[in-house]
Amino acid sequence: MQKMLVIGGTGAIGRLVIAEMGQGYDVVTAARSGGDHRVDIADLASIRSLLTAVGKIDVLISAAGGVAFERIDRMRDADIERSLAAKLLGQVNLVRQAVAHMSDEGSIVLTSGCTNVQAVQRGAISGLINGGLAGFVTCAASDMPRGIRINAVSPGYLRETSGDGSGCPGFALVEGVDVARAYHRCVAQRLTGQVIAVH
Repeated sequence: MQKMLVIGGTGAIGRLVIAEMGQGYDVVTAARSGGDHRVDIADLASIRSLLTAVGKIDVLISAAGGVAFERIDRMRDADIERSLAAKLLGQVNLVRQAVAHMSDEGSIVLTSGCTNVQAVQRGAISGLINGGLAGFVTCAASDMPRGIRINAVSPGYLRETSGDGSGCPGFALVEGVDVARAYHRCVAQRLTGQVIAVH
């Protein structure tokens, strides 16, 4: 059975992906707290330690990385640096380190988000990061060795975590199952270089 590592496997999206795909894989989860292993993708040493412990991977799903939401005039250097480290550079470093642990023709799916294409108040940092991830995936696809594929899913606001939607006025909430299916499509349909929008 193929091995699937889900980073952020204890979070909302990670759990949805496991529910959608888990029966077909030997699932290993990792998160900052909980899961089979601990990992902080903002820490390169933590990524390396995780990958060494897990061994060979066929599918890597990254559903981790938080960002700060703040007005331009109230942003702090720490907000930007922490967000870049946690979601953008964290996922880039995850890919860089994971390649050596991936099977031939393996599949990597990252998580971006809608804020680089849909304006959100206080979302400039998020938009910067999601745009960066989209560009990284598009260009990295042609450089991946041994037929390894890379894609990203760009989810909107999940119904399962957004309550009555009052925290995201003007946005249609998306069903978690549709988001999970987008990750599944990236893997099962052998896509590469794609950013699948679910918003």
